[in-house]
Amino acid sequence: MVELPEPSRRPWRFRSWIAALLQVFLAFGVALLLALRLYGSGESWYQYWGVLLLGVVSAAIGVFAIPELRSREASARPFHEPAFIAGVLQSLHQKLCDVVGEEAKARDFFRVALHKVRWTRDRSAPNELVQISSYVGGRGGSIGRVFSCRCGIIGVCARSGEFQFAKRNADDPADYRADLVNQWGFTWDEAGDRVVDRFSWVAAPIFAADDGNDRVVAVVYVDCAKRILGEPEHEAADKLREIVFGECQTLAKLIAREYGSSEVQ
Repeated sequence: MVELPEPSRRPWRFRSWIAALLQVFLAFGVALLLALRLYGSGESWYQYWGVLLLGVVSAAIGVFAIPELRSREASARPFHEPAFIAGVLQSLHQKLCDVVGEEAKARDFFRVALHKVRWTRDRSAPNELVQISSYVGGRGGSIGRVFSCRCGIIGVCARSGEFQFAKRNADDPADYRADLVNQWGFTWDEAGDRVVDRFSWVAAPIFAADDGNDRVVAVVYVDCAKRILGEPEHEAADKLREIVFGECQTLAKLIAREYGSSEVQ
């Protein structure tokens, strides 16, 4: 069975919480040594206990801060992104730009990303999509974002297992967001989070060929700042969609080779 791994963050060699733990031991050790020195020199008892109490409080504050440091560090670590996936997506983006020409060199003209399909526990239907690659070609959401399979072109692709392409009908951002709610299954809150500079989209399924049931394991998502991808009459549209289809076949073979086992790698 082909099973893509869940997004995971890269490990860091230096961990801030370990440094904090060392500081705790250092603070308590210094306070303890100073308290013993005061005790041995015959100083007042309140000076001895005051210094010792200060050391204990400092150590306690440090100990309680460690979980927050660990959590903050974990969320700041970059996600691991398999090199072969990034390579195919970059190749796809470059080929799309080559077809369109000079206009496509602008940042954010084409954007490409890959989403893993999470199926229900009984494997009867796709449930969620999680972004497992960075956006190639422009700004976009980070790895680890989760989307429902009920909405958007990637949701339709995951549910149907079919190649999808579409274009935006409304130029006005408010009308566009209304279309996302009425036609694409988004809630108003979700529609409000979507960028409004995209005008056409393609979603292509990646199949688990060795499962025997053509289960969709991932979806390649491409969007564009023009309506090119969703206009069948555009002279470059067929060529662009052909490129997406071809690169997806390449990616499917690499995924099957890398993750085609009974367990997640």
